Amino acid sequence: MNLQTFVLFVAAVVSNSALAEGFGFKGGEPIAELQIVGEPSSTYHFDVIPPEPNPNFEEYLVIASERLGVCRVLGVSAELGEDVLNVLFAETIEKLTRRYGAVPEDSFAQKVFWDPTEHLTLVEVVRVRHRLLVRYVFRPEGDCLETAQ
Repeated sequence: MNLQTFVLFVAAVVSNSALAEGFGFKGGEPIAELQIVGEPSSTYHFDVIPPEPNPNFEEYLVIASERLGVCRVLGVSAELGEDVLNVLFAETIEKLTRRYGAVPEDSFAQKVFWDPTEHLTLVEVVRVRHRLLVRYVFRPEGDCLETAQ
């Protein structure tokens, strides 16, 4: 199995400032408050030290903009053997299900649409080769990869 994707929608209506997800990062958190490791890989991509690291993950990437702050967080596990990866995948899904509730069958969607009247968060858990990736997407009030005008 090359790729398994599990998508969770969190339909909680909360402000971005109160939303603390993804390894302790908050949606909209200013770039100045991030613990950046080395030089940014681009204007929007930052390798960071998370406020709440998880021992199963070794790399963290934040996508953020000056205007919107943190928009996305990606945690990447170490390279794992198949058995360990299967266990970590199952445990991660179980923890997210306990936190956010059961996921409807149609949540294995190819496209994700935001409800513009809600502050929704998408959590995606993906197995790629021998790594587990967990991605949190905060719904900003604009495109995080905005261009300078």
